[in-house]
Amino acid sequence: MNIEINKITDASSLENERIIFKVLLDDELGFYGAFKTKKTGATTVSSSIKATYWFPDRQVKKGDLVVLYSKSGVNTERKNKDGTTSHFFYWGLSSASWNSPDDSVVLFKIDEWKYKSVS
Repeated sequence: MNIEINKITDASSLENERIIFKVLLDDELGFYGAFKTKKTGATTVSSSIKATYWFPDRQVKKGDLVVLYSKSGVNTERKNKDGTTSHFFYWGLSSASWNSPDDSVVLFKIDEWKYKSVS
């Protein structure tokens, strides 16, 4: 994957908690999403997903930061002095999500899929 999880910061505060991702190589952010789940072992997580966020389509560049707040808000971006961009997104959750040491985020990339609508 071309994006990595950097850290979860200000956990347990809906107003401030966020996940920070670092872009390692240029990519399409719309191929990525995040799950909230629980840690089940040193390197394992539960398949029980508590919440999912799928990033909107947007080109990101190597060195950019992607910041995902738990709260509601309006997606924005800011150019940094070093030429990179910080992209800010909002999950729209109504309460703090990262309250326990076992709370975990899983970043996934889906660049190929098929779907079928009801009609």
